[in-house]
Amino acid sequence: MFNARVASLLIVGVSCGQRVERTVPVHAPPPPTHSVSVAPTRLKPPVPHYLVGEVCSTAAQPTYRYFPLFARSNDGWTDDQSVARAPLTEAPQHFSVLGFDGERHGKMLTAVERTPTDPRGFAGDYRGVWSVGPCGFRRPDGVRGVTMGCVNAGGCGIAAAVAARTGPPPEPPEIERSVKELCVANGALIGDLDGDGTDEAFPLNGFREQEEIAGTPYEGAPCKGQFAWYRIQLGTDILDVLGAVDLDQDGHLELLTALTTEAGSRSVALYTPASAPALRLDRRAVVVR
Repeated sequence: MFNARVASLLIVGVSCGQRVERTVPVHAPPPPTHSVSVAPTRLKPPVPHYLVGEVCSTAAQPTYRYFPLFARSNDGWTDDQSVARAPLTEAPQHFSVLGFDGERHGKMLTAVERTPTDPRGFAGDYRGVWSVGPCGFRRPDGVRGVTMGCVNAGGCGIAAAVAARTGPPPEPPEIERSVKELCVANGALIGDLDGDGTDEAFPLNGFREQEEIAGTPYEGAPCKGQFAWYRIQLGTDILDVLGAVDLDQDGHLELLTALTTEAGSRSVALYTPASAPALRLDRRAVVVR
């Protein structure tokens, strides 16, 4: 019995008998292969726990607005504006607003449904302590005034909030409890930023777009510190030291600075001190605003 898989039989006659020859079956070529494209895995954006920005009011636009800068998640600090702005489009956020002196000058509750006068910012209700803004003050005798350095730097104060997704926003963090006064002298920013009990000196020119700023132990005479330093001339650029404060409540300071170039571009940067024994400030995020 012949195998059913045989494609054909060839019977050949010869003089002394017959020989049966079986041909090799011819198989059809394999079907063409098709490439299957696999969609790339999309990583979920980080969920911010803290929001940091500036609350500003100027003579030209006296209504207070919140301008997003940075967000802090489990992945660290980010200047990705899609992450820093997303919570503000989903729910009201409650910010603590620091003034030029590092004290809490007020609180701001943003409003999702309001359209701000400046599309870069968010509208809301600001309530100032003694009815003053970030640049204002009220003396014990009731006289009010403003600090012109703060006004000339944009009329803004550092603002921080615990990010809320739904429901009533939590109370803003009491960041004013962790502010650090710094000194500016001899072309350097001086202070104990890493919390080791001794002062370090960082060259002011290092804040001109450098990602790492090396410091040295400060051995000079004591100098009077303050929270913010405004309008420091660095060649054709102007540096504002906005303040050092623990923005994410982790026990470590963050330093915010703003550099305005001759062309008018303003970059706000966030630095953190390196771990001991290194004497260095590392730039974690920067936003042009």
